[in-house]
Amino acid sequence: MSIRILFMALIVCYCGSMSGAAQLGNGPGRLSSSGYGFIEGNVRTAGDRPLAHARIELRNLSRGTILVTSSDSAGSFRFELPEGDYLATATLGTQTATNQVRVGPGQNWVDLRMPGKADSGPDSQSTVSAAQLRVPEKARNALQKARNAATKKNTADAARYVDKALQLYPLYAEALAMRAVLEREKDPETALLDAKKAVEYDPNDGMGYVALGSVYTALSRFDEAVRSLDHAIALMPASWQGYYEMSRALAGKRDYIEALRHLERACSLAPKSYPFFHLSKAVIFLGLSNGSAALVELQGYLREDPNGEKAVEARRIVDKLQVESADK
Repeated sequence: MSIRILFMALIVCYCGSMSGAAQLGNGPGRLSSSGYGFIEGNVRTAGDRPLAHARIELRNLSRGTILVTSSDSAGSFRFELPEGDYLATATLGTQTATNQVRVGPGQNWVDLRMPGKADSGPDSQSTVSAAQLRVPEKARNALQKARNAATKKNTADAARYVDKALQLYPLYAEALAMRAVLEREKDPETALLDAKKAVEYDPNDGMGYVALGSVYTALSRFDEAVRSLDHAIALMPASWQGYYEMSRALAGKRDYIEALRHLERACSLAPKSYPFFHLSKAVIFLGLSNGSAALVELQGYLREDPNGEKAVEARRIVDKLQVESADK
């Protein structure tokens, strides 16, 4: 089976906003049982940078119960919890941010913004660049709305808010990078211009290089993608998005062993296991002529996201692999 077929089935999402630049969305979660919902959130500095290693506490306002986790390297966190009203609190050192959120069925979002600059360690990506300090607050708010819309897979609203952020501040590197990812399938050449501007306007933002590498991959310019993603990983070695995009670029070069290594690294750093990880592994296993392993990954994807964007294509490939296996 052609590796190209399954490449077309890959889901490319906003992680957290590809974290930072083009946050790869963590698509809507599914309920594991009635009466439960999911909260996905993001902790950011006053300069709109992801804040890692913050303590996240969710207190149920009616029952008083508390759930605790910490933000990952992209500033993201996720809970599955009973429906109800909660107070979300992020704490790092002496700094605290709170926000009240109502959890209903399905996916819910909460944004926690620290009141001032915080230091969460060398790998946190929390340092505010000079470029970010110049971004007007209204532009930051518009980009956050775009990220929230992308998390809910509402790409039309995401694009609209990104455009608004760039109208308010045309040099906004993170907004340019996010628009590049939104554009890359429909108009990769225009997306490339946006991604190049993003790294020009803020060369210290690793997520800009992630977006640039992702667009190069969409254009099948895999060597350039690898160079951009090497830079991204050097800038933010603890963020999963760079390794994930690197795995896609390496798979495009048919370097499947290295692609698998980078994908496993992405999986180890991500805050949860996303369904599209299974699709990416299936691509790699097909490239390695390991149809049985590819079949397992595709079936894993269908279990986790049976009504997903690529479910029909995944089922078609599963059927072909099962026929090929029966004929042996």
